[in-house]
Amino acid sequence: TFWTILPSAEHRPMSVTLHRAIDVCKYPLQVLEACVRLKISRILTSGGKSSAGDETAKKTIKSLVDASKDRIIIMAGGGLTLQNITAILEETGVSELHGTAGRVVVMSQMKYRPLSPVYMVTSNIHRRMWSH
Repeated sequence: TFWTILPSAEHRPMSVTLHRAIDVCKYPLQVLEACVRLKISRILTSGGKSSAGDETAKKTIKSLVDASKDRIIIMAGGGLTLQNITAILEETGVSELHGTAGRVVVMSQMKYRPLSPVYMVTSNIHRRMWSH
């Protein structure tokens, strides 16, 4: 698994970011603690929602920032727009944001799915994918 092949922090040629996997985990605060123990540099999250601008997502991101206690960077991403970036920064306390310049759809073999889907790209694409 990823966790057994990840080299120790001092042997990594670059930083490691957990890329939105936390958004589909049942216990995100436990995942945060595991990332800290593994010396992962940052966690990219949309707060468990399709958009980091969602009100519930902002609260989740804020709880991750608070729990991180500056031991790991929490980066907000997913659904960022010019209209919601300022609110995300102010309401969550994140110091980093992540945006995308394109869209790619890849079907996953993942077995666990949260009760409400977390869209990684536009919701119309995923509605078609989840309905199969």
